[in-house]
Amino acid sequence: MGHMEQVFEVSEPTVAYYMPHHGVLRSDSKSTPLRTVFDASCATTTGESLNSILANGGVIQDELFSILLRFRKNRIGLISDIKKMFRMIFIDESQRDLLRIVWKESIGDSIKTYKMNRAVYGTTCAPYLAQRVLKQLVMDDGHNYPLAASAVNSDMYMDDLLTGAADIYSAKQLKEQLIALFRGGGMELHKWSSNCKELLANSEVSDGDVSLTIPDEAKALGLLWRPQKDSLAFRCLLM
Repeated sequence: MGHMEQVFEVSEPTVAYYMPHHGVLRSDSKSTPLRTVFDASCATTTGESLNSILANGGVIQDELFSILLRFRKNRIGLISDIKKMFRMIFIDESQRDLLRIVWKESIGDSIKTYKMNRAVYGTTCAPYLAQRVLKQLVMDDGHNYPLAASAVNSDMYMDDLLTGAADIYSAKQLKEQLIALFRGGGMELHKWSSNCKELLANSEVSDGDVSLTIPDEAKALGLLWRPQKDSLAFRCLLM
C-alpha cells in the first residue's frame, strides 16, 4: 500500500531520525488487532528527539463539549470514523528520512532500513496534519458536498465523526455526501452507528465492522451513545 519504502543507499543523509517501534496487541479491536507504536520522543545522541524539534501546529478542531452538544441536537444521530486516517496522508518526500525505522523479518535475517511515506501517529505534528488535511479537503471539494463540508468542519474530533440531522431524508443525504467527499480524498468512513435503521441498511460491509441493526451502544468521544434510547452514558470500572 506504499506506507513505507526500503532504503538502499549506503551513505547516511545529512539529516535523519530513526524511530523505535513495537507492536501492541489489542484483542478487543476487530479493525486493528495489532497496532504499531512509534516513539518519536526517543532522544538521540544529540539529546534531541524528533518530537522535541517539531512544531505541533496548534489546535484547529472544535472542543469535545461543543461537538457533543451539537450531536445531541439531532433527532437522527450518525457516528462514524475515518479508517486508518493517518495512513492515508502522504508526507513530503523531502521529510521522509526523518521517519526512518529498522526492521528484520526474523532473528536470522539482516537488518533493513525503511522510511515512512505516510503520516505517523506518535509524532507531535500528526494530529494537526490530519486535521489540516481534512480542512483542505473541504476547501477543495466541499462546494460539491455542502452538508458533508459543514459536518467535517464542526462535527469531527480527530478521526471521529459525531453528526446527524433533523429527519431521515436529510440524514441520508448527509451520509451519501460524507462518503463521496472522503472517497474523493482517498479516505473511507467505517464503523457506522445510528439510531435510524434505514441509515445502516445501505452501509458497505467491507471489513465486518458494520451492523445492519441499531447497536446497543457505540463509542462517542470518551462516552457511550446508546442509540436505541438515544442517550449518553459512561462506564465506570470499580476496583
